[in-house]
Amino acid sequence: MLDESAWSGDYGGLLRSRLPSGNRITTLISLETGRREALAGLLAAAFERHGGNDEAGVREGFYARVEDRLRRYGSVGLPPLAELERTLAERRGGEMATLLDASVRAWRDELVEQGQAQGIERGIERGRANERALLCRLAARRFGAETAQRLSGLLESLKAAEELAVVGDWIMDCETGADLLARVRRR
Repeated sequence: MLDESAWSGDYGGLLRSRLPSGNRITTLISLETGRREALAGLLAAAFERHGGNDEAGVREGFYARVEDRLRRYGSVGLPPLAELERTLAERRGGEMATLLDASVRAWRDELVEQGQAQGIERGIERGRANERALLCRLAARRFGAETAQRLSGLLESLKAAEELAVVGDWIMDCETGADLLARVRRR
């Protein structure tokens, strides 16, 4: 029985681990529980540790596991397995780790960009929602709750800040709630 929590999680693999080193299950645990930032080094170490021809299927399984973990967080930027195998065959483990690190860095940068874009979009939508709520509040004060309630449904279709600003002007310019609602419907 292996205790997954006994793995030290250090970048180089299982150097300080209480789990048996070189064991396939131990290596799999390191790939399953290692920090995402350390996966490149862990995969390179796994390929080195299990580099024999008879272990090609094991390396393929390790590669698939890391690829699957990375896919959960967005697109995968791993080099093809054949390229990693070729690098291993030429016994350039450090070069393989560098190749993997570059791929993981590109993947991480892409995720950061996606996160920033999503954050900006959420912020813009939150601002629009606040502006719509303010317009409904002003309409309620000027024309009553019924007009504000009807206006709320109409404002959902307006996306541009300029359109919402025009509705604000109309709240000030219109004489009646019916006039305001008619203008918004025509917009």
